[in-house]
Amino acid sequence: MKEVQDHWFRLAKAEGYRARSAYKLLELDERLHLLRKGDRVLDAGAAPGSWTQVAARLVGERGRVEGVDLKAIDPKGLPPNVRVHQADLREITHESLGGAPFDAVISDMAPDTSGVP
Repeated sequence: MKEVQDHWFRLAKAEGYRARSAYKLLELDERLHLLRKGDRVLDAGAAPGSWTQVAARLVGERGRVEGVDLKAIDPKGLPPNVRVHQADLREITHESLGGAPFDAVISDMAPDTSGVP
C-alpha cells in the first residue's frame, strides 16, 4: 500500500498528531464549532487516534473523550482526559463509557480496504 507523505502528513508528524486526518477535524471544528470546553465526546472508529487527540485538546482538561475502535489504540501520549477502548460499538455498554450522555459523537470511520487494489 502506498503511504501518502504530503504536506499534511509531514505537518501531522511535526505537530505530534498520529495521522494527517487530524486536520479534517480541526477544519470542521473551525467552521462549525462542534466541540466546546468541558464536552463529553465519543470518537467512534478512533484508531489510530488523531481525531481523539484533536478532540481532547478542544474539550480541555474538564472535558472527556472516549475513543472506541475494533483495532487497538495505543494510549501512550494521550492526555488524561482520554480513555480508549478496543471494542465493537454495537456491543460496548454505555456504563463502560462512563454512563453520562455525550455532547458530541465524532467519527472518521471507513471500511478497512488496506491491500485491496
